[in-house]
Amino acid sequence: MTGSVLVNGKQRDVRQFRRRSCYIMQDDMLQPLLTVQEAMNIAAELKLSRKELSSKGKAARITIILDALGLSESRRTMTGSLSGGQRKRLAIALELLNNPPVMFFDEPTSGLDSSSCLQCLSLLKLLAREGRTIICTIHQPSATLLEMFDLLYVVSDGVCIYRGSAKGMVPFLSEVGLECPAYHNPADFILEVATGDYGCHNEDLKAAIANGQCNDWVQAPRQDILPLDIHNVPYTPLWASPLPLDLPTPTSTCSKNSQEQKEDFGEYPVSFPIQFFVLLKRAFLLITRDKTLSKMRLVMHLLIGVLIGVLYYQIGNEANHVIDNFGFLMSCIMFLMFTAFSSMTICSVGYCMVVYFLTAQPLDINRLFLFILSCSMVAVVAQSIGLIIGVSFSIQNGMVFGPLFIMPFTIFSGFFIHMNDASIYFRWLFHLSYLKYGLECMVWAVYGYERTGLVCNDIYCHYRSPIQFLKELDMHNNSYWYNILILVVMFFLLRLISFLILLFRLGLKR
Repeated sequence: MTGSVLVNGKQRDVRQFRRRSCYIMQDDMLQPLLTVQEAMNIAAELKLSRKELSSKGKAARITIILDALGLSESRRTMTGSLSGGQRKRLAIALELLNNPPVMFFDEPTSGLDSSSCLQCLSLLKLLAREGRTIICTIHQPSATLLEMFDLLYVVSDGVCIYRGSAKGMVPFLSEVGLECPAYHNPADFILEVATGDYGCHNEDLKAAIANGQCNDWVQAPRQDILPLDIHNVPYTPLWASPLPLDLPTPTSTCSKNSQEQKEDFGEYPVSFPIQFFVLLKRAFLLITRDKTLSKMRLVMHLLIGVLIGVLYYQIGNEANHVIDNFGFLMSCIMFLMFTAFSSMTICSVGYCMVVYFLTAQPLDINRLFLFILSCSMVAVVAQSIGLIIGVSFSIQNGMVFGPLFIMPFTIFSGFFIHMNDASIYFRWLFHLSYLKYGLECMVWAVYGYERTGLVCNDIYCHYRSPIQFLKELDMHNNSYWYNILILVVMFFLLRLISFLILLFRLGLKR
């Protein structure tokens, strides 16, 4: 597809146009655990820079918009408890914060009842009367909704079959020999024509309207006609003066220098640190609000921790159970790896503390800290791999390819086969397994740092001295903090890879 996009007859600057336009999707992405006021506050922090408005100015604008859209009484209501019409109005309110001259809507009436549909389009009509350009896609509107549009652009098979006013559509179709039956919805009729219910007429309609270039059926909207007032639409004007669409073009002169223009029309209104802290604050707020899921995760980790702790009860200090204790450490890593995709770090810490004391690991605060740190690093690295799988595949493909990413890390962890016992051609794979570094950290936290002899209840215990066990695992020369450093590097590297994959996929969609 080729062509050019003009704004007020001038060539569009894509970067500036993106800042001064908005797109409201068919399915809103509102956070159900935020109140209307909180959603507006967060959007204001991300959409409006401090140069544009102060904190008091942002609060005043939020109040104006909520009052204008009839949402002031729902300020303290969770967005998940709003009706369909209220959710649609809130989605519009969020975009009105930066007062965009151009607004795109993808089926704004989808999922709404007839009354809410009428109120929604009445609201858009009023917004258009204030000087904004409102562009909507809509399917099968009622006759009442159809008449509210100032300009219709009907597309079928990639070509324009009508462009003009709503009232002019039936006469246009009549001119090409297509008579709309009496008491028939014109919108339904033209859709039936487009789908070939009355024969193939798309080429004739395309020629009659010159593929959208003909202006014979276009009528200027009358400013004095506002049929929506009778529908009691909850709306008051946002600004007293109309909002003109005046976008600078690349060739136009401007009093600002190039650096100021670059700041005004950057990709984002606020800097990256502000975005980060606003989203971090929102994430913590959502976690604290989602009490059911948070409690479920915590209880699950504690219960599994008790189960594993009872299974390996009081074996951590006995020399004749060193191999069993080694299996316990591996089971900890496996559990954290599989649950890290949906759990929080606090859950992992709770699990680690339960199993540590139930299995009678050394009562040393330093070793406990090292053990918890090892578990936490394994969990966050596993989360990073989960992010890569999530941004790379769909849900169905992720269920298939996810285990393929997990099993190699498990096989080359050093538990099932030691690196020195493996074929020389596969030894390099051990260095890519984060489970290997996590397991070595946990073993070193429990048995390293010159731990004294273990309790031996048998006649002979081969691993009474912990250093003997470390030597057989070829871990006696390892460094705990070196392995932690590798896990930290893996964490940041995997997060960066997931970000780049997400950026690439978003670029493809654009």
